[in-house]
Amino acid sequence: MNSLVSNIVSEDYVVYAEMGGVSNRNILFRYVMRNALLPQVTGLALQLGMIFNGALITEYV
Repeated sequence: MNSLVSNIVSEDYVVYAEMGGVSNRNILFRYVMRNALLPQVTGLALQLGMIFNGALITEYV
């Protein structure tokens, strides 16, 4: 997560928001965290699918 945030902070739209006078709090929550959480949520959904699949196979056996 830390590397994702550091990559997003250097993106052009974040730098432009900083130059535009947007507060650091708004930049963090509106731009950075929103985009950093997308891969995390996707990975979580895939892992939950595997967990439920394993539980069903275990129950079946």
